[in-house]
Amino acid sequence: MVKMLKKARINCLRDKKILDVGCEEGRELINLIRYGARPENLYGIDLLEERIITAKNLHPYINLISGDGSKLPYLDEYFDIVMQFTVFTSILDKNMKKNI
Repeated sequence: MVKMLKKARINCLRDKKILDVGCEEGRELINLIRYGARPENLYGIDLLEERIITAKNLHPYINLISGDGSKLPYLDEYFDIVMQFTVFTSILDKNMKKNI
């Protein structure tokens, strides 16, 4: 992930608002803190509420919500970086993939 950010010439994550769709327990978001991202600028959404409950216990300063990735409660262009890792392989419905 760091290699991809550098390739995109994103060298500093300090002021970047970052969303992880399908964040599970927030592991990838935590990795970003090690590279300079601030917890208050990190956001995660996961469909499974139990994952978000676990994530909030582990990472109380990250903005985490349970919800549907196709119905994000954020304004357009709110985030500088939006990432996902395994979400699309889990969705079989073409329309849902398109909406997300």
